[in-house]
Amino acid sequence: MSKVKEKGISQIYSYLVLPGKGDDTVPDIAGAELELKGKVFKMLREIYESSEKDCKIPICFDMGDDGKQENKVRDEVIAFVKKPSEKKGRVLANDIWMYSR
Repeated sequence: MSKVKEKGISQIYSYLVLPGKGDDTVPDIAGAELELKGKVFKMLREIYESSEKDCKIPICFDMGDDGKQENKVRDEVIAFVKKPSEKKGRVLANDIWMYSR
């Protein structure tokens, strides 16, 4: 089990990202920090607990011009992991919307 798994869930941020196909108007993406109790938390905790087994999806980022695996989105993910916040999560949610266009 990873160190993250050993710590358990300490925060959950949720964002509603609608597909942006054919739409150039950047939406106001709704987001919130969720409580660590209740039905939604139970459902998300179950997904989290089974993720190492069920979600073996490698993630890689495009290489920069200098050949390093560094780019804007990767930096945003690292910043969010280091110090999560609703604002930083909204930036990532906006990136997801941009890629859905």
